[in-house]
Amino acid sequence: MEEREKEGPPPNWAEIYKKLPKDDDDNIDWMAALEQKVIQPRGSIDPNVPDEGKTEDAEVELSTSGKPEKMVIFKHEVHTKWLTCPNCHPAIFKKEGGNAKITMDAIDDGKYCGVCHDKVAIAQPSGCKGCHKVKKKPS
Repeated sequence: MEEREKEGPPPNWAEIYKKLPKDDDDNIDWMAALEQKVIQPRGSIDPNVPDEGKTEDAEVELSTSGKPEKMVIFKHEVHTKWLTCPNCHPAIFKKEGGNAKITMDAIDDGKYCGVCHDKVAIAQPSGCKGCHKVKKKPS
C-alpha cells in the first residue's frame, strides 16, 4: 500500500484516450500518436534491455489457410517504432517464416500477437480490420 502512495494515483485511461489522435473511424491512431509525440514508448518493458539500433522493417504476408479475404500483412515498422527485436524474437516468434500456426483462438488465448494485443497493446476498438487487410485484385 505504501508503494502505491509513492507512485501516485492510477492513470485515468478514459481521459488519456480522449486526447489521442483518431483515424477516420474514430479509433485511436497509434502511429499518429507516435509521430506527433503524444506518446513516447520505451523499446522494452524491462528497463535493463537496451534499444537496438537496426531493425527489420519488412512487411510479412501471413498465410491464412487459403482464405485471401482474411490475409494478414504484418508490418514490422509499426512494431519496431515501439519495441526492440528481443521483445518478440525468438520467444514469441521464430525469425524463420512459415513455422507458426497462428490462429485467432491462439491469439485470444494470449499466444503470438495475443501476448500483447488486447492486454498491453489494445487492439480494440479497431478490431479485425486493424490486421486483416483484403488484398486488392489487380485491375
